[in-house]
Amino acid sequence: MDRLKSLVNTASLSKLVRQEVSAYAGEAYGVHGPTKLYYTENLQDLVYCVTAPYDPAYQKGDLVLMARIVDDQVVIDGLVRARPGTRVTPVTGAIAPDPDTADG
Repeated sequence: MDRLKSLVNTASLSKLVRQEVSAYAGEAYGVHGPTKLYYTENLQDLVYCVTAPYDPAYQKGDLVLMARIVDDQVVIDGLVRARPGTRVTPVTGAIAPDPDTADG
């Protein structure tokens, strides 16, 4: 029964994380003008990403946001505004669905 409950929790959490991360994808405005951010997911490994395409000025693409589900917790692995050497303090938090949009 605990295994079934864990699978249901993971499915609900997966749906919520997918919704929140994918909201970052779409049209954007970069340093050199309009661009598009792309949403990608790996449902087998419960990984959800938004990436920016290759930028010739920087000679690279960018990981804008990456979230993954580990043991019924959401781990944020990448944020575009995070810079090397910047002090980061991990914080445990809770994500709750919006009561106006949550499925019954």
